[in-house]
Amino acid sequence: RDLHLSIRRQRQMCIRDRDKKAIKFSYLPNLGLSGSYGWNESINDNPYAFYNKSISDGFSAGINIRWDIFRGGKKIIANKNASINQENFKLNKEKITLTIRKELKNAYIQYHSPWINSTQKSYYWKLIQTLTNKYYQ
Repeated sequence: RDLHLSIRRQRQMCIRDRDKKAIKFSYLPNLGLSGSYGWNESINDNPYAFYNKSISDGFSAGINIRWDIFRGGKKIIANKNASINQENFKLNKEKITLTIRKELKNAYIQYHSPWINSTQKSYYWKLIQTLTNKYYQ
């Protein structure tokens, strides 16, 4: 379970990084390429026509560039929101790490206290092992 949470946190961090990069790329222009080939053949059955057969073919190609200069500040807001979300995720991760460290330190102090019995000692020992596994993943 704890391993899955750790992997999920890493994936969320990667997703937030990619979101931020995608928003930064939205400031760049869009480039479009197009191309086509056409072929047409027509046969005229009229015996009095000058041309009985007509064939036409050709290529066409095009490039277009689109650059949104003003979109009502949507890009700026999206960029700021992505930065805020990324920073919130980092702060939340740091908060979890500090909480685990604090609980580990308190459990260690309680484990070495001379005023607890063996049942409490075994409880604190298990707690220390659990917290150590969470912290070092």
